[in-house]
Amino acid sequence: MIHLKIPIPELALQKPTEIREAYINLFEDQLLYRADFTADEPTSDDDLDLPWEEVLVNLEIRIFKKNIVGTEKSYRSGSKVWCVLIIVSGMNSDIRVYFKKEARALDFVATINKWLGLDTINVPETDSLP
Repeated sequence: MIHLKIPIPELALQKPTEIREAYINLFEDQLLYRADFTADEPTSDDDLDLPWEEVLVNLEIRIFKKNIVGTEKSYRSGSKVWCVLIIVSGMNSDIRVYFKKEARALDFVATINKWLGLDTINVPETDSLP
């Protein structure tokens, strides 16, 4: 088993207040995504000046390795974070993991791709965006 701690950074519409657990475990034939934290979120996405409320986020998602088709890394300029998608066939949405530094996102992608048996291509050596 490979245990990967993952960050829960502050996003435009979610401000974590207490992080209890955040990790991904890679088993031989499945991935376990676990996140347990509280965060402040706006009561309306249309008007951020309205009050925010505290929400409990408690996720545990298991995905068979055969259903993971790859990864994708992109920069979110609004939140100033790197987003890594773990692309899953048959799910409504992919698994998103956010990083403040590109180097950490690259290491994460390399670990996932190695576990999947995929080659990592076109990976820059240094941060290419702020």
